[in-house]
Amino acid sequence: MFDLPLLITVYLAMTERHVPRGTLIGAGVGLAQDALTHGPLGVFGIIKTVIGYLAASVSQVIEIDYPGVRSVLAALFYLIHQFLYWVMQRVLLGTDAALDPARTLVLSAAHAGVALLMFRLIDRLKSPR
Repeated sequence: MFDLPLLITVYLAMTERHVPRGTLIGAGVGLAQDALTHGPLGVFGIIKTVIGYLAASVSQVIEIDYPGVRSVLAALFYLIHQFLYWVMQRVLLGTDAALDPARTLVLSAAHAGVALLMFRLIDRLKSPR
């Protein structure tokens, strides 16, 4: 249900605020996810690379220190991720993948909530005591 590798990619790329590093983070997380799944190798690598690039690029323009902004961006990146996954399945792999807009929007909101909690927890773990 929840794409935790996506949220990790978004968090690391946004806090890095450096586009090449964000892109590499996305590629690394995506390829690790591909290695652990039974799907074709490279699908999540490509998608997470794009998400890492976008997240790092957005973090240079928008102030991402506010939890609400990061949560909304996580929801937006989930929507982009799902759309790219659907395109990859239909166009590149030739499978019959269905895109359910209502379910995708609900899961996007759920990812925003999880991101709000997860990013706050990671921030607390990172901060010196």
